[in-house]
Amino acid sequence: MRILYLATARIPGERAGALQIARTCSALVESGAEVHLVTRRVPQGADLFAFYGLKTRFRVHRLPTFESSRLFSLSYRFWLMLTLFRLRLSVGPLGILYTREPGLVAMLDPFQGVLGARIFLEIRELTGDELKPGTPAFGMLTRAFARAIGVSVGTRRLRSDLTALYALEEAKVAAIPNGCDADMPAPLPEREGRPSCIVYTGQMYDWKGADLLVEAFARLDPALGLRLVMVGGIPEDLDRLKALASRLGVQDRVEFTGFLPPLEAAARQREADLLAIPTLDTESGRYALTVKVFEYMVAGRPIVATRIPPNEEVLTDGETGILADPTPEAFAAGLARAARDPALLVRMARRAREVALGEYSWKRRGEKTLAFLRVRIAA
Repeated sequence: MRILYLATARIPGERAGALQIARTCSALVESGAEVHLVTRRVPQGADLFAFYGLKTRFRVHRLPTFESSRLFSLSYRFWLMLTLFRLRLSVGPLGILYTREPGLVAMLDPFQGVLGARIFLEIRELTGDELKPGTPAFGMLTRAFARAIGVSVGTRRLRSDLTALYALEEAKVAAIPNGCDADMPAPLPEREGRPSCIVYTGQMYDWKGADLLVEAFARLDPALGLRLVMVGGIPEDLDRLKALASRLGVQDRVEFTGFLPPLEAAARQREADLLAIPTLDTESGRYALTVKVFEYMVAGRPIVATRIPPNEEVLTDGETGILADPTPEAFAAGLARAARDPALLVRMARRAREVALGEYSWKRRGEKTLAFLRVRIAA
């Protein structure tokens, strides 16, 4: 099966979405598809395969877009259509046009026949006016779903809400979660005694719960001897969190590394004693079963996560992680529970890694996606 993945993200880049796209393309190739990634240009010398540690390669087509926000969309659409027609002439029918950009569907739809292609959508969340029937955003998504051969989402909750709100045929929507790198090096040896280092990796937007994590950390008894390492974040978020840590008097026990490349961030995860997932149950967070969850599971380190529906789809309290309500008080209690029970941490870390490798590898995601596409093509 030939798949053209159409993306507007900077790949490689600092955002998790770029990593998710690159990993998905690699997984689809590993599962037997011919994959072409069509995306915007990046600075010369940026090698996405080295940046993400990808062993399976696919073709990458860079569009010479303008970086100006005013001109980017126009230039992207022009070069995208030109590239698609060039590929149609050089390789034949394009197969599947896979995208996370529903705004592209109206432009692509009239050309599905001549391009020899079908449109496949991936939706990661529903926010704002997308939840409100009668709004332009809701109408745009409605039309996109009607024109797509199928829709992939990351959680069962999003599948349920999407099919109900947009009156979609359930068979047209599949919940296919993100994955983990099954080739990640084995975990470092399990440590004896109480944990000393809590690690969080990723962006630090409000809904990611980074503020909640700092507030929860400040409530912990200093006698536990814990320190917090925050990996990632853009400058404005880091400034906000550093100020919060100072106000709470824990600035000497919290380290902010700033952005680290994915392979370095993964090394930090493997070096941690505890890994934190403080995502909030907000409009953005309620569907966010992020790549981080699966990275943490395969890292072989114990996890403390908020008790919200996406996390509960893959983590079981006391078995593969500790789940705590998304408040500073409850999350602090979850961290303290973990810090005082080293034996529980060892059991949870082992089980989480087993589950991740058995059910949530990137290759498994690729296989599920191709199987779903074959069903939708035949429908």
